[in-house]
Amino acid sequence: MRDDQEPRRRLVALGRRLLEERLVSGTGGNLSMRTPSGVLITPSGVPYQEMAPGDLALLAPDGERLEGARRPSSETPMHLEVYRRRPDVGGVVHTHSRYASAFATAGREIPPFHYMVAAVGDRVPLAPYATFGTAELAASAVETLADRYGAVLLERHGVLAVGATPEEAFDRALAVEHVAEVSFLALQLGFPEPLPPEELERLRERFEGYGRTQHPES
Repeated sequence: MRDDQEPRRRLVALGRRLLEERLVSGTGGNLSMRTPSGVLITPSGVPYQEMAPGDLALLAPDGERLEGARRPSSETPMHLEVYRRRPDVGGVVHTHSRYASAFATAGREIPPFHYMVAAVGDRVPLAPYATFGTAELAASAVETLADRYGAVLLERHGVLAVGATPEEAFDRALAVEHVAEVSFLALQLGFPEPLPPEELERLRERFEGYGRTQHPES
């Protein structure tokens, strides 16, 4: 058995969870993982419920396809640029979740109305628009992520989440969608007061101490 089967199975399982959690529809979105052999990434146009471990592509850091018969995700440049600029990142998840995409389409970042925003930073910032699958989008996303954020909105597009593992990146993408939905609903009732910087710092420390990003109070 090849030694990369376990990482492949993890990505396939997370792909199915993308559908279950309604973070994507159809074949939208993509996932990747940094491994000792290269970057594993989901293929383009393959339904998650049909995806098998062997469908994933293994890429060199420069994008050369080392293994895999299927074409890698169209967002491969964005994934590779994240790994190049963020050595702390071991997993990347890109989603088109509904409420987060609504904020992105409106050209609005998500302010720190809800404590869960601290799972990714002091807000969910907005990366300026660029055409999908391009080096320009990769640069916009990575420049907005900088070294500060665990996720960003991609203007008129969706969400890019990163983590030490693909599971952590997935949790952050899920947290962003939850915060986006709650923020959208709260804005129907008025304009919530953002959390102050000192509380956001306290929350960030709590999330880091918890070790995962979804429910530090559990």
